[in-house]
Amino acid sequence: MKQIPRLTGTYRAEVIRHDGSVESYYIENDIVDVGLNLILDGLDSSTGALYVGLITHPATALANADTMVSHSGWTESTAYAGSRKTWTSAAAASQKVTNTASPAEFTMNATVTIYGCFLNTAASGAGGILFSTGQFQKSDGSALTTGIALVDTNVLKIVYELEAKRV
Repeated sequence: MKQIPRLTGTYRAEVIRHDGSVESYYIENDIVDVGLNLILDGLDSSTGALYVGLITHPATALANADTMVSHSGWTESTAYAGSRKTWTSAAAASQKVTNTASPAEFTMNATVTIYGCFLNTAASGAGGILFSTGQFQKSDGSALTTGIALVDTNVLKIVYELEAKRV
């Protein structure tokens, strides 16, 4: 029987508050059309690196046709120190690749609400190839419509896992 591979991605976020309390969130995301093309072109050989970015503004209209130049349903947040954070993954194992050992860490420098994440091939700006987007979800899988409220010095850690499954 012929099996068809299916790619799925999951972002996991951890917020570390001023008082030391920790909150966790996750996103089961879509890989956008240009992201699928990137995989077909050879993810590691064609990009060099991927960078994690944050989505502010309710991500109500994430679309598979989104690119970094054109994504009218959402806005990128820059309310943190530096540029987008490098997604540093370990070698693929069991048909998965992840940055669990080295989460992308954002130290916030303003009050902001974050609704989701994305991966792109450029460290900043509207260039590069948008790989994936996703909106944070509650534990029951429904959208976290209020986003994650963050303030100056809160730390947001993002882990992204890409998995190939046979269906």
